[in-house]
Amino acid sequence: MRLVFAGAPGIAAEHLEALARRTRHEIAAVLTQPDAPKGRGQKLGPPPAKIKAQAMGIKEIFQPANAKDPALRQALRDLGVDLGVVVAYGKILPPELLSIPIYGFINVHFSLLPKLRGPSPVETAILEGLDATGVTTFHLNERLDAGDLVLQRGVPVSPAEAAPELKSRLSALGQDLLVETLGLIESGRAPRIPQVESEATRSRLFGKEDARLDPSRGARHLERQVRAFREWPKAWMDFEWGRIQVLQARAVQQRLNEPWRPVPGQGFLLSCSEGSLLVEKVQPASRGPMGAWDFLQGLQGAKGLS
Repeated sequence: MRLVFAGAPGIAAEHLEALARRTRHEIAAVLTQPDAPKGRGQKLGPPPAKIKAQAMGIKEIFQPANAKDPALRQALRDLGVDLGVVVAYGKILPPELLSIPIYGFINVHFSLLPKLRGPSPVETAILEGLDATGVTTFHLNERLDAGDLVLQRGVPVSPAEAAPELKSRLSALGQDLLVETLGLIESGRAPRIPQVESEATRSRLFGKEDARLDPSRGARHLERQVRAFREWPKAWMDFEWGRIQVLQARAVQQRLNEPWRPVPGQGFLLSCSEGSLLVEKVQPASRGPMGAWDFLQGLQGAKGLS
């Protein structure tokens, strides 16, 4: 089959490579996001899927600001694609685009649909303390993540797992399901299982305020924030000496009579409404990641904390 692949971040690039490495299908084109400012210098940089496509020698790479662009529709018609594959593209494809490939579009979604539809299913699974999640392949339609299911596989979520580790496991599983799904479509055996709308839940885009650690909440919730937002927007708090990002922490049952307490060699305890958060790794403003105890030791006037 001739494919058009739509995706942008690293997890999409992994699936694009798997299609080339593990199937005989022709990847006729890649649809991805426009280049965007990155890093401190805010220089324009390509999304990972574009970098991967270029490395694979794919000639047709589309980066429209709007997926409704008529030129994009015409280009896909001219290419004569049989199937579209979507992995973390980040935009809703309009019905006019979905109808172009002979077999429509298939999406790889990182939850057990209809649970956790939307843009942040992995982070939400951790934030809500779910003990299991998974991957779904499904037929795209005009409604967000609501199309008929093809395949699903579930995985447990470790109590200490952060978003990057969970995404890595789900990506490997998603690649397997995608390859299997394309085989079913090619053979005419792909199922179409309607989703149960009454069981649907949603995830949403998160911003920096969602990652603020509020000690008035329980320590377990704050720990989940740290794990869910490890990549972005990264958990943060206003400490006595300024704002810091919290990169690693764990909830403990210990209660404090003070707002925080140093823990020699480990970091510091943050008093919460329920239990305490042991902060182990931080990143102060304009500095690199470091151990929380090293951070305390480096503060002016912090000598003698041990």
